[in-house]
Amino acid sequence: MPTKQKRENIWGVTSPSSSFLKYFESHPEDTKYILEFETDVSRNPFSHPTPKKIRRIKKEKGRYPKGTHRWKKKALRIVYFPEKETHTVYPLDAANAGNAGYKKRR
Repeated sequence: MPTKQKRENIWGVTSPSSSFLKYFESHPEDTKYILEFETDVSRNPFSHPTPKKIRRIKKEKGRYPKGTHRWKKKALRIVYFPEKETHTVYPLDAANAGNAGYKKRR
């Protein structure tokens, strides 16, 4: 009996934005997480087996388009937009947890 093979849904990651690159210029110690980010979101940009690693940004503040997600690793937060039609992930921003642009300010 033939076995079903699980087909991996591969998403492409485009060139990052200038604000994304600026963060890593000033925080070179976090560049080691870029490959892990690309691996995680190329498999599935909408969810991850580890709880809270990938989340959809719920509130629109006008800064990010609707459907934007964030990926986290330790204090690093990467904001990206997955486009379903082209299966492309657009990295928009990177920041420390306290400086992330999607956080609610009081």
